[in-house]
Amino acid sequence: MVKDKGFKYVYDKLIKNGFKAYLVGGAVRDYLLKRKCYDLDVATSALPEQILAVFETEKKVLTGLKHGTVGVIVYGKNYEVTTFRQDGEYNDFRHPSDVNFVSDLKTDLSRRDFTINAMAYSETEGVIDYFNGQEDLKNKLIRCVFNPYDRFKEDALRLMRALRFSSQLSFNVESKTAQAILDEKSLINNIAVERVLTELYKLLCGNNVFDVLMKFKDFFAEIIPELKPCFNFDQKSVFHSFDVYEHIAKSVALAKKDKTVRLALLLHDIGKPECFTVDDLGRGHFYGHPKKSVEIAKNVLKRLKVDKETYFTVIKLIERHDDVLEETSVAVKKALRDLGEKKFLLLLDLQEADAKAHSKRAVHKRLKHIYALRSILASVKRENECYSLKKLAVNGTDLRDKFIDGKNVGEALNCLLDAVIEEKVKNEKGELLKYLDERIRK
Repeated sequence: MVKDKGFKYVYDKLIKNGFKAYLVGGAVRDYLLKRKCYDLDVATSALPEQILAVFETEKKVLTGLKHGTVGVIVYGKNYEVTTFRQDGEYNDFRHPSDVNFVSDLKTDLSRRDFTINAMAYSETEGVIDYFNGQEDLKNKLIRCVFNPYDRFKEDALRLMRALRFSSQLSFNVESKTAQAILDEKSLINNIAVERVLTELYKLLCGNNVFDVLMKFKDFFAEIIPELKPCFNFDQKSVFHSFDVYEHIAKSVALAKKDKTVRLALLLHDIGKPECFTVDDLGRGHFYGHPKKSVEIAKNVLKRLKVDKETYFTVIKLIERHDDVLEETSVAVKKALRDLGEKKFLLLLDLQEADAKAHSKRAVHKRLKHIYALRSILASVKRENECYSLKKLAVNGTDLRDKFIDGKNVGEALNCLLDAVIEEKVKNEKGELLKYLDERIRK
């Protein structure tokens, strides 16, 4: 089952020293699903001091020793080896206050979150499944081990993990587990936002994200309450088949699997309800909603402690998500100048997903426009056209004899770049210096 030489080394060494050893957790689930597995964790009957003795000569990570976990470094990879254990009380909705080491595997597996993660495997016994995890895999279900209310009160991050697995694996959440998630949604506020954000990113990039966002929208409103006004908000527009929130969820699901684009889409129309007006014909309008969405998104992103680069990229994408560029190389090069190639490509990805989440009446025209911009962009890159100071045929050194003040040099370079982009002058050194001399004389 496991073709990993590092795991094989750790497993065999425990067995040879007279201890029981099993592959446990997500690795067993992923092997059964034929998915790539990154974390190969071992549960063993060996006590922590015995694990240390078995792997006396190997490099080790001891940060989890208090809870019976020793990281064994083999072939440059960390394999976590943990003594069979039973968790004590959970006082912070995240970590057990203490653990008791036990001698049997079943007790160890019974403390785990979901049935599909509560299986074990050994070379001699095969798959050990006390809680019908294989049946839930077959039926594509996320189900808590024992009482879901207890599981979520022990570790509230499991609320997010359940939905993340549902999104990533395209599994349904079993009814009692689903109800417990909604009933206990406020528990998520006990979890560090950094951990919540990590799970949110993974969830947003799952294949089943639309169903998860729709079925558990009240849970997501616990994390981002600013989404709640979007629920069931009729857009009263022939260009929209969905209410504001369903449009948001659709656009997220239709986007490329990029966490920045999908996070931006989750927030791109969050300001719409505050900008809603209806004209004399009963048609809805959302004038100025990108600006309002940016205002709201800034608060959300700061609260979630999004890193600085992602923060500014998401804000820029939301700010410009409704832009309609002219289908010309000049317009595309101006966008490249203002955004940079990476952000411009992300903006096109966002706009494409946004367009696909509109009504059929609006989709074709919007997509045709985006595809035209992509084609122009490809031509600009193919012809190596200039749209940045880096590509400009002159630099600051070339202008030093014309200006003393460095600020003036910068302004002159930007003036030349604009002229090249607008096709007023060729991007050739002689032509640029001549053009600049003429501007200075004027």
